[in-house]
Amino acid sequence: MATIIDGRAFAADLRARIGEAVAGLAARGVQPGLAVALVGDDPASAVYVRNKGKQTRAAGMNSFEHKLPADAGEDELLALVARLNADPQVHGILVQLPLPAHIDEAKVINAIRVDKDVDGFHFENVGRLSVGAEALPPCTPAGCLLLLRHQLGDLTGRHAVVIGRSNIVGKPVAQLLLRAHCTVTIAHSRTRDLPAVCRAADILVAAVGVPQLVKGDWVRPGAMVIDVGINRVAAADLDAAGDAAGTSGDAGASDGAKPTGGATRLVGDVDFAAAQQVAGAITPVPGGVGPMTIACLLRNTLLAACRIHGVEAPAGLSLDVPRPAGRGPAARSIQRRNIQRQLPNLLRRQRERDRIHHRVDARAGLVGEQLRLKVRGRLAGQAREGRRNAMPGRAVTAHAGGDVVRFVAAAVDFAAGQCGRFLGRRDAAYFAV
Repeated sequence: MATIIDGRAFAADLRARIGEAVAGLAARGVQPGLAVALVGDDPASAVYVRNKGKQTRAAGMNSFEHKLPADAGEDELLALVARLNADPQVHGILVQLPLPAHIDEAKVINAIRVDKDVDGFHFENVGRLSVGAEALPPCTPAGCLLLLRHQLGDLTGRHAVVIGRSNIVGKPVAQLLLRAHCTVTIAHSRTRDLPAVCRAADILVAAVGVPQLVKGDWVRPGAMVIDVGINRVAAADLDAAGDAAGTSGDAGASDGAKPTGGATRLVGDVDFAAAQQVAGAITPVPGGVGPMTIACLLRNTLLAACRIHGVEAPAGLSLDVPRPAGRGPAARSIQRRNIQRQLPNLLRRQRERDRIHHRVDARAGLVGEQLRLKVRGRLAGQAREGRRNAMPGRAVTAHAGGDVVRFVAAAVDFAAGQCGRFLGRRDAAYFAV
């Protein structure tokens, strides 16, 4: 029998930690603020926005709600976004989706300032997430990863299967799993033999929007199942297993929606009762991933406020895996400082040092896992043998035997020893661009 992962309890703990961090920021004069824009009067969206505002205020943040009529024009919404972008009290902006058909969602999302895009849907945030750069991730995928880390700890080497390829959940949760060093398979409606693909997973994330698609015999024994689906179905259509999945909790905790008439239940994309007999751990619906979404929205707002004001982010909220010793920005910074300290020492050993005006620009850059070093040199006169002037940013060559060449070679040897594979010519002062 699988362990049932209590998303409500985890989300409550996360919100409490966020509240403590917000209080600490407020003591330093920074009060995080979240602005939500709602166009139209969709009941489910209205309840969801109301829940966001309530939890935002409970965390000690400023909450700003802006409601526009359903017939509001695109220009009116873009003007509102522009005002929020410029408002120093607002650190996070969320435009509630879906928007009316006459408004271009992509245009509105990409009008939001990237550092205030707490939904993580701006194209730049999407791109930064895909290349492993610092980004504000979409909230539901972030919640999935936090639950996985809480239950499993280190995810390195685990095989994760994500069913669904949406831009909101499927693709970003796959990117986050890749960053956690999982082996990731994305499955979708055209995947051949989907049950067999799912049975290979250590981690199974279902985010396809089909009620109870994933059956018990699709789940590998002991696997962790994350059910992102939120599907409202008629209670009469549920079998006993479906009933088991939907009897606890209220709908508002997951999607904010209220039943509109008739007996209905919320179920996920996984046949909960059957999968529970096989999996090692599983999230229920409701009460699993749903509560994590708003908690991670508050997390993103807090991080956005810290970045905008240049304040160090609170510990314990990162989604990234700690880097091994000797790698990452801190290690590269140490290497850079070592190189910058040693190159002047190498220069002083040259007999012609008085004729050499140099500027060394050692900078860390990452191409794969290679550190790039750029060294620019300038000679006051001509190299003894090379008979060729050197200008900043241009390759300097001189035949073997000259002191300048020995300096360059020594610098290259030292840099190569510090940085790994040398990417330029041994007799060039401009190398490894």
